[in-house]
Amino acid sequence: MTVFALAARSWAGGYIVPITTGTVTATAQAAQGRVKIDISWASSQYLNVYRIQDGVATPVRGAFPSPDPATVQTVYDYEAPLDVAVSYKVTTPWLAFAALFSSSVTLVSSGLSWLTHPTSVQLAMNPLVAEQPEREHSLDQAVLTPIGRRYPVVISAAVRQAPSQDLILYTKTLTERTQLLALVQSGSPLLLRTPASYGWDPLTWLSVGNVVERPVRWLANEPARVWSLATQQVDAPAVSGG
Repeated sequence: MTVFALAARSWAGGYIVPITTGTVTATAQAAQGRVKIDISWASSQYLNVYRIQDGVATPVRGAFPSPDPATVQTVYDYEAPLDVAVSYKVTTPWLAFAALFSSSVTLVSSGLSWLTHPTSVQLAMNPLVAEQPEREHSLDQAVLTPIGRRYPVVISAAVRQAPSQDLILYTKTLTERTQLLALVQSGSPLLLRTPASYGWDPLTWLSVGNVVERPVRWLANEPARVWSLATQQVDAPAVSGG
């Protein structure tokens, strides 16, 4: 836990004067795949919470702003990367120069991956990523031959796309099967977080196309499934508020 004095700039003198104090404590909850953020603020406020990774601040979904104004608040970050140190910054829209910062915290994967829906966090689950996918890094371009020219010219999108891949997952029980089907039902982008040892992007957002389900054995009562998800890596859905 780290305690910081909050400060705001005086409009009259242009100097920094202390306004109030508060605390923010970030606690990794590996079993739930999330970080718990406990905040104490001197006055009842809506708060904006940022995750800081490698010096870059990213709004925390569901906490930008926080759901209810209060002096003591608890919010959760379901999109914290695995096996990577992060910290948290807390501000309020009403005091532009006021901020709280937490100590760093690491959400340990213990070899498990997490698949998460951006708005239905209760569906988060630990499917086994069965294999490293073959990734396609495509580029939109065309080769055209103008009239009277010997050599064709190239028209290109100028940047290669983020990879697409068939993601192979394994579920062991019928409960896990139901969870995975619920996750892909809406067609929303999903967040895949894998252990740092995999070497994947810490936060991989995927648009999921066709989903193929195959039982491990062709027995009527076989619960285990191997899944093939046609995916395209995409930007994270926007976090509204602030």
